[in-house]
Amino acid sequence: MMARSGIIEPTMSNTMVLLNRNDVRAGLGLSAKQKEDLDGQQEQIMQTMFSTVMTKVMTRAEDFQGLRDLPEADRTEKIQSFTADMRGTVEVAVKGADKDIDKILTKKQRTRLKQLDLQWRGTLAISEPMLSETLKITPEQKPEIEKIVAKFRENQQKQAGGMFGGFGGGQEGRGQGAPNSATRQERMAEVKKSNDKLREEQGKKVLALLTAEQKAMWQKMQGVKFRFRPNDD
Repeated sequence: MMARSGIIEPTMSNTMVLLNRNDVRAGLGLSAKQKEDLDGQQEQIMQTMFSTVMTKVMTRAEDFQGLRDLPEADRTEKIQSFTADMRGTVEVAVKGADKDIDKILTKKQRTRLKQLDLQWRGTLAISEPMLSETLKITPEQKPEIEKIVAKFRENQQKQAGGMFGGFGGGQEGRGQGAPNSATRQERMAEVKKSNDKLREEQGKKVLALLTAEQKAMWQKMQGVKFRFRPNDD
């Protein structure tokens, strides 16, 4: 199975990640046959996605040569362009995967999985067009929510700059070679912790913008609260 942990992407479906968690599988009551089908399907999806992403990375490798040495504006522009490109690639793959997942799960399981997906992603998920429409986000609320999500993205891009810059590019990374596995894991853990903290902080700001009716609907959409186990393996 693919990794069950990692950085949460709040503005698109995270069902593939959730279905690789033991706690979620148990909560949904997946049968042995369903688990087997999901494992086979997701392995194929991840191989295709990895190949596509790596192709894009290789074609844009020059963008990250000496990234730390670039003026801040140029560095930010390159990171924004790259992350938007990657996010678009992943989002297309995720939408296709969700359709395949729906064919394996029962109606009851699909409903509960969507609830868990919203709990997992948090309030920033409301920026997704379909959810905004369901919650009847007003023209006045929409730009404010977009600003909050933009702040979250800005932080992600800064983190990405630090990651890429440290992997052999720029003054700090120059001459040090590629980081070992332990170093990469440490950096990713730091990024995830910072990302989760900001996602929670920005999510509270989105929640504060909602009316009482919207908050009640958002709560209902998430269903019964689920306790995700930390470091589920």
